[in-house]
Amino acid sequence: MSEPKIRLDRSRPFSTSHGPCTPDDPLYLVHFWQGGMLGPHRVVLPFDAHGDLVPDDGQVGIKKGIDIDSKPIDYKPLYDANMKKFLALKLQKAKALASVPAADTIKEDGDPDADDIDVGSPTDDVNLEAWLRGKVDYPAAKIREAYRLRTHHSTDNLRQIVTDLVLDRGLIPEADLAPGLRRHLDDKADEQAAA
Repeated sequence: MSEPKIRLDRSRPFSTSHGPCTPDDPLYLVHFWQGGMLGPHRVVLPFDAHGDLVPDDGQVGIKKGIDIDSKPIDYKPLYDANMKKFLALKLQKAKALASVPAADTIKEDGDPDADDIDVGSPTDDVNLEAWLRGKVDYPAAKIREAYRLRTHHSTDNLRQIVTDLVLDRGLIPEADLAPGLRRHLDDKADEQAAA
């Protein structure tokens, strides 16, 4: 099994990064931040303009550089210890979630990891954007629960979820919808044509 990819999920809260940077700045590729809780600490991870995770550059300690005004500056590492731990736990949970067949469910025992660290609710790991694009598959119950928590609407109908996220909320362009999910929009178009 390939290593799961952590991607920005535009269906969950995220922040943007602005400001001029030089290529030497660890923040140069960062456009978005998104994360969760690691115990009592709020942790965010960096994502590039395409929504891909910006990897740890391996920098430890302060790095001397020149800013955009040609003045000396001290660059801090992109990743701190909490970010590295949070990412490791997210990857571990993503592997576990990806290894479950879509027809099965995940048993949540309420016991966080051995370190008593909680990396968010189980639905935080459900990336609705990646699911719509066909990059990952989740059990239907997880999709419904993530949709309910993020939109405050409850439905058991996947067609309604796909229609709402793609056509009503514009989470992804219709052209990017996975072929396996496209039938949900085609069914909706057939219904509208018959009415």
